[in-house]
Amino acid sequence: MKPVWRELPRLPRALGGVFAGSVSGRLIVAGGSYWEGAPWIPGSRKIFVDVIYAYDRKAWRQIGKLPRPMGYGASFVHDNALWLVGGQDANGPLDLIYCVDTGAQGRLPAPLMMPAYAKHEGRYYLLGGQPDLKTCLRSADLQHWQPAPPWPGPGRFFAQACSAPNGLYLAGGTDLAREQRVFLKDVYRLQADQWQRIADLPLPVQAGFAAAPRGIPHIFGGNDGNLSLMEADFADLHPGFSTVIWKWETERWRPAGLMPYAPVTSTLVEWEGELVVPGGEDRPAHRSSRVIAGKDFED
Repeated sequence: MKPVWRELPRLPRALGGVFAGSVSGRLIVAGGSYWEGAPWIPGSRKIFVDVIYAYDRKAWRQIGKLPRPMGYGASFVHDNALWLVGGQDANGPLDLIYCVDTGAQGRLPAPLMMPAYAKHEGRYYLLGGQPDLKTCLRSADLQHWQPAPPWPGPGRFFAQACSAPNGLYLAGGTDLAREQRVFLKDVYRLQADQWQRIADLPLPVQAGFAAAPRGIPHIFGGNDGNLSLMEADFADLHPGFSTVIWKWETERWRPAGLMPYAPVTSTLVEWEGELVVPGGEDRPAHRSSRVIAGKDFED
């Protein structure tokens, strides 16, 4: 059976780098950014937003604002509330921990943006990110963070992570070498506090999504870096990113369908039996307002 995708109503604004989660049956999307121009156009700037939207199965409505415009952090649902951890604003990475539902705040041990993250065996993990590409932290309550055993491979940001019954998976992302992006395809699994390298993805994946429907790890979409040195040359003609879904099966990654289009730098949300991607970047520096929802990935 092929994955089944559908379109939900579009976000009121095209955004990338959003926080998102599902609380009490509502989809919540908060923060994020858009570009006025593009990184390769002089005078351009990235604009961060502070708006919070909720989808009530009919329409998206603004329900509040964040304490500051920000995006590119971790999103966790804890005690039926959406928590935003770390992230970035116009001045750089943040150490802020913020609860959308209660307004409670806390601080990370250090500022962190663009991490991979997941909840595994009752604890929340932050993996990689900037500025410390080898960040490996965990917490039971999202307020108190402790170092966790680091994976044995290179540091990374915009990696993908998910929890499955047989371990915590960390896949791909991007390393930095002499300020140049190095796109990664290596994958690691954490079991009993020990990391093990498993089979690589067939292609690098950066800023895509990870989840484990029915306990089977899947990697969705992402940037393989193939055109990363030509983004300015392509500009609006850039074809976009990968739509391939990879499934962990018989100790290797196998293709398991396609996404309807290829957003990156968003947040994957599990909502009422579907996996939802709100907004994202559909080509370099260009945001999308589309919201897609998929199911039937496990067969």
